[in-house]
Amino acid sequence: MSQAELARRCSISREAVAQWESGATQPATKRLIDIAEALRVEIAWLIGGSQDPNIEIRRRLQSGRELLNLTPLDVDEILDQNPGYTQDLETGARAIYDTLLRRIAGRLHLRLEWLIDGTGSAVDPVEFPEGPPSRQELLRQASERKELVNQAVDHRSGPTPLPLDVAVLGVTAACGGADFRLDGTVIDQARRPPGLAGASNVFAIYVIGDSMYPRFEEGDLVYVQTGRPPKPGDDVIIELHGAAGESGPCYIKRLVRRTASHLQLCQFNPPLDDIKFPTEQIREIYRIVRGPELLSA
Repeated sequence: MSQAELARRCSISREAVAQWESGATQPATKRLIDIAEALRVEIAWLIGGSQDPNIEIRRRLQSGRELLNLTPLDVDEILDQNPGYTQDLETGARAIYDTLLRRIAGRLHLRLEWLIDGTGSAVDPVEFPEGPPSRQELLRQASERKELVNQAVDHRSGPTPLPLDVAVLGVTAACGGADFRLDGTVIDQARRPPGLAGASNVFAIYVIGDSMYPRFEEGDLVYVQTGRPPKPGDDVIIELHGAAGESGPCYIKRLVRRTASHLQLCQFNPPLDDIKFPTEQIREIYRIVRGPELLSA
């Protein structure tokens, strides 16, 4: 990566990057987050070369994946995540948390104790006396899970399958503390829930980031109906104004209060209840449709 590219990703000048590298200046603490995200490294390593506290877990995740003859994209599919998710976990670009480890262990049939601290064998010898499950079997199970989910949704809507016509918009990770940016593409089509039948102003996205966990987990599909003003207590996507010709940074939060001068929002992970954005910075507010609304015919 060139100095110019790093500068672009961090929204600063190339000269600033050159001064950091020469030792003439030091980046501000808040800027370290942008640098770490752009370079896909841990902040702890960036500051002092100290190792990621989860580095051994990341190594075991990779070795467990290789033991099962899986590629990173295979694991993305098994975990129902966007392409690149597993690679980010293994390289340290994404955080590792307890519920995620449980999900990985369950889906890949790896022992949770082994993933956490390396204790014992990677795969339970009692459950799999003839060796680890095959790649084909793990992918078959993933396909079966998706089909069961689709069947459950179709069953709720009656004998007629739900139309597959809601555009899923592409998103990319963003610097500066934002959750993501809308990249202007349509990457998939999602089934239309009964509660949105006939609505033309609808789109969906796959969540990036875990700031609203456990309300939303990374990779969850959320539906948005535009043109419906949110009220306090609603989950929302806030899109800020971007540079000329570019999409702005987006945040998934819960609306607390709306005044003429600003929006007050909260998030769950870590808990923050006084996040404020000045009104003039906001390009759009999208209301995320609640689960019961999606299922009501």
